[in-house]
Amino acid sequence: MSNDLLIKQRPVIEFLAAEGFSAANIHARMKTVYGEMCISDCAVRKCMRIFKGEDPRETILRDRKRSGRPLSASVTAHREKVDCMITANRSVKQKEIANAVGISKEQVHHIVTTVLGYRKVSARCVPRQLIVKMKAQRKDMCTQLLERYNAEGEAFLQRILTGDETWVHHYDPEFALFNKLLSGISPSEPQTDSLKHADAALSSSSLDSSLVKVKDVVSSSGLSACRQSAN
Repeated sequence: MSNDLLIKQRPVIEFLAAEGFSAANIHARMKTVYGEMCISDCAVRKCMRIFKGEDPRETILRDRKRSGRPLSASVTAHREKVDCMITANRSVKQKEIANAVGISKEQVHHIVTTVLGYRKVSARCVPRQLIVKMKAQRKDMCTQLLERYNAEGEAFLQRILTGDETWVHHYDPEFALFNKLLSGISPSEPQTDSLKHADAALSSSSLDSSLVKVKDVVSSSGLSACRQSAN
């Protein structure tokens, strides 16, 4: 329920309470008028306790200001500091940001996820949407490609190859079943380490000008072996 609707109903409670109606009677009458938008019976009783303890001429219908430190986590200064720390180190933890900036972890989480729009991808903070710098880089790249196309013609398009890489979860159920049979375990018997042979794989896909898609999957163990042989 919005605060404006609550403020509109409080004068009704004050007026009926001054005439001597009970809280249950007031709530029933308001329920008839406001329907589903009516405040709860508990809220009516709370308002009546407030109105009975005050001079009607001094009754304040709006909520009074509460004591305590005001929320200042989303101010420009904190936002810029948090953004700079994430830009410098994508793997920075929210606890480290909180200690460096001097605010709570909850406030840091609010700034990172809601204000700045970051999310965690493989333990790294990346923008959920393209930031201004990324948009400028893509604009410059598209401009360069357009200039080369205007200079070289259709032959330039034949040399363009786009690609993408991503980590995926790799699991071979037939391999796990084969191991069970070799070890003398029935396939129907439960086994806690059934995901023992699960692995991560690097999936890469490419698309050339003829719209032919080439996909290759390399497991993490194979990728590590390639890196060791390269070194």
